[in-house]
Amino acid sequence: MSESEQTSKMYKVLNWNAVAMWVYNNLGDTCSICKNPLNEACLSCQANQENFDPSQCKKVVGQCNHCFHNHWIEEWIKKQNTCPLDFTVWIQMKFIA
Repeated sequence: MSESEQTSKMYKVLNWNAVAMWVYNNLGDTCSICKNPLNEACLSCQANQENFDPSQCKKVVGQCNHCFHNHWIEEWIKKQNTCPLDFTVWIQMKFIA
């Protein structure tokens, strides 16, 4: 194939608009275990309508900076004491509202 044939088959980018998004110190927006948004109660609390109190459904942040609904991470660490996302040893740091 000659050089002129190769260049005729190439594409030339005329315009490119790139969009970048960066969030610093973001704890995420969904619990990676139950897949429910962290700004809502977890599925366990929502299923228990009789005793449902949204303030009791706490979110917990680990040393790895990953955040989960407390009910779900407690069940997870009973089976394996690691973060579900990066598999480092789970060390609970703080609760958030």
